[in-house]
Amino acid sequence: MYLGGEVVPGAPSVVERVRERESRVLFLTNTTMNNPEHLRRRLSGLGIRAEAHEIYSSTTAAARYAAERGHRRAYVVGSAVLRAEVEAHGLRVTSRGDDADCLVVGFVPDFDAATLPDGFRPDCEFIAANLDVDYPVEGGERRPGCLQTVSRVAARLGRGHDAVAGKPGTFMLECVEADLGLRPDEIVVVGDNLDSDVAMAQAAGCRSILISHEPGPLPSAFVARDPRPGAVVARDPLPSAVVARLTDVPAALERL
Repeated sequence: MYLGGEVVPGAPSVVERVRERESRVLFLTNTTMNNPEHLRRRLSGLGIRAEAHEIYSSTTAAARYAAERGHRRAYVVGSAVLRAEVEAHGLRVTSRGDDADCLVVGFVPDFDAATLPDGFRPDCEFIAANLDVDYPVEGGERRPGCLQTVSRVAARLGRGHDAVAGKPGTFMLECVEADLGLRPDEIVVVGDNLDSDVAMAQAAGCRSILISHEPGPLPSAFVARDPRPGAVVARDPLPSAVVARLTDVPAALERL
């Protein structure tokens, strides 16, 4: 929908065209820095009509996951927004590792793992908000994402994460299904990241549309060559359709 402070060309009209098909439009984002109301205002300021209940973020997903797992006390590595969401879902945020039922990790630029307390119990569930390697901003630049923080926490603890609340995990889509009473085959995920958006959709049994610079049903960038002459083996995850621009999405939806 946007890159930094710039709206993606055609985004407002694409959203309205999809709504005109009598399809629900939801916004799923891996941000751990903003809550749905802040994101709604941001989208509105860019001319994109959205309601807060239509926005699912890995911030809210991580907090919701922790609450639904029955955790009561959380140690949070992340933004003030992530801490607030965890508290809003009924958990107490603690500053002690040995007091935590779960460890919720979002993105912290240049996080210093040495600041983590000692004493996390082996049964303390390590919840990663998402596993984004990086994220795009204006001008084609990409900046390190949440995976950097998750990896530093994992190295400090000597163990990996137990769950992923956001993409490429399926929990956000499970929330959508529960909230709206949808089946996986009724959901189409649209995104520009093969290893995040498309991987989530495929794992959840949903169709997906990848926005790429290489239009076509099977771009060469997403296949692995079989050693037999002329044979091609598709690489997982593979989208249901590929388009060159966001404005091509409505037509692709008609073909699915």
